[in-house]
Amino acid sequence: MIQLTDTQLQVALRALNDVIAPALQESDSHVIEQAHLVIATLEFAKQRLPHTRRFYRQELLYFIDYASEVAALVAAEADILAEEISDQCRIGQEELQRPEAEAEDYVIVVRRLRELISSAVERTAGSAIEAELSRLVLERLKRFLPHQRTWLLPFGLDPAPDDLPAVDQIVELQQS
Repeated sequence: MIQLTDTQLQVALRALNDVIAPALQESDSHVIEQAHLVIATLEFAKQRLPHTRRFYRQELLYFIDYASEVAALVAAEADILAEEISDQCRIGQEELQRPEAEAEDYVIVVRRLRELISSAVERTAGSAIEAELSRLVLERLKRFLPHQRTWLLPFGLDPAPDDLPAVDQIVELQQS
């Protein structure tokens, strides 16, 4: 499947780069800009397609671990929220066990975990654990940032691309 999709992307990119983009040279600048955005997005998809499921699986593993720490920390201040976070972590673990789970399934759980972590930050504002939770959030995001920067590297926007690991290194599955 990936090989077929890869070939289709290659054909589309060749058509865009060799035929459509040159024909647009006399067009308005916003039309040319949009064509370049489409090309960049397709290039990104082509480069990352073989790694997509592993990347989002790794991200889910990371966020389950991270959210579990948040749940443990906020349990005394917001026990219902801590239970919600724990339930979502359990759902994430179930998704990881499903062989047919798709990258999108992982993304949905991570999105919900991010929302719950944000809720925890909001609910504990002004509480005794606010500073500790802030430190945890900053430390965890700091650790995960190179992973996300590497994933988005094909867009060419990173200020220090040589400082990042290869995509193969970030998608190695390490159970937490």
